[in-house]
Amino acid sequence: MKRRSIAVLGGGHGARTVAADMSLAGHQVSLFEFEQFHDNIAEIFRGKKIAIRGKARQGEAQIARCSHDMAEAIAGVEIILIITPALYHRNYGKLLAGHLKGGEHVVLIPGTMGSLEFLTTLQENGCKAKITVSELDTLPYATRMTGPASVNVYHALPVFGAGVFPAVKTGEVLKILRD
Repeated sequence: MKRRSIAVLGGGHGARTVAADMSLAGHQVSLFEFEQFHDNIAEIFRGKKIAIRGKARQGEAQIARCSHDMAEAIAGVEIILIITPALYHRNYGKLLAGHLKGGEHVVLIPGTMGSLEFLTTLQENGCKAKITVSELDTLPYATRMTGPASVNVYHALPVFGAGVFPAVKTGEVLKILRD
């Protein structure tokens, strides 16, 4: 397994769980949430820690960077995981359009066929960066928040479906997702 630099965008139960699990797996994790939702995530921003229990890695995960600033949140990352309901994908496309440098792997979790809308939104907002956009068919965890900076995982999926655009990058993206 290669240590990866990951930005998790979103602040709900899924985003918190992925951020904690990936941190405990040895990856460097940045967490972004819109400032308007700061009160919901303030404890994590303050302590830069998320406690995770249940059917995933367990412990107190250290989050490398927490930010409401997209440029700061994605600076130097290889993978950007957007972990929100599909109705927010367009908002993230608009926000990311001016910050993507090229070479990043953006993954919508879950995607619900949102990658085409996401790519169109990037293009409509002037993004010319060469990136891959992937989507998972579902959130790989059944999880819930148990406190301001803690989650419990009830079930983790060992296998899930993924779509990758452009398709020629599928092998590369699947290797990254396995890590």
